[in-house]
Amino acid sequence: MTIGQVVATQVSTNQLMGKLTWVFLAIIVVVGGAGIANAMYANVAERRREIATLMALGASRSQVSGIFLLKALVLGLAGGAGGYLLGTVAAVAIGPQVASITVLPIAWLAPAAVLGTAAIALLAAGPDASCVWSAAASFRTSGRPTPKSRPWAPARPSPDPSV
Repeated sequence: MTIGQVVATQVSTNQLMGKLTWVFLAIIVVVGGAGIANAMYANVAERRREIATLMALGASRSQVSGIFLLKALVLGLAGGAGGYLLGTVAAVAIGPQVASITVLPIAWLAPAAVLGTAAIALLAAGPDASCVWSAAASFRTSGRPTPKSRPWAPARPSPDPSV
């Protein structure tokens, strides 16, 4: 085996590892986005009453949707910052022990992580923020008691005086 063959093997191994890294990153982004979308959907579903109250007070659809998108943005920013900090601390602490190499933080990854997770959070929450209106409408139809469920309420007079 020559040095050229060893180098060629190492180069192909590095290329394979680079491709696998992108595959794992894609899987992490999809799973993370699905988790955020699920959390935002549950949040909208649980807050139907508050959404209906905001609508009754005169909030527009864009204002109510903006509240949920702002929450997603804050969660994305916090998740990106926390993930970068935890990942960097873990790499700096574990890297020398596991791989016998010194790991240095990469400064440009901090804004990339924070902005990337914020963008993913907004993309994942977008459909749920747009269904805010239908959630409030379903509360209007299902959240109020019907006359049959209020036997104590007096019967409404008929609009026709001959009846």
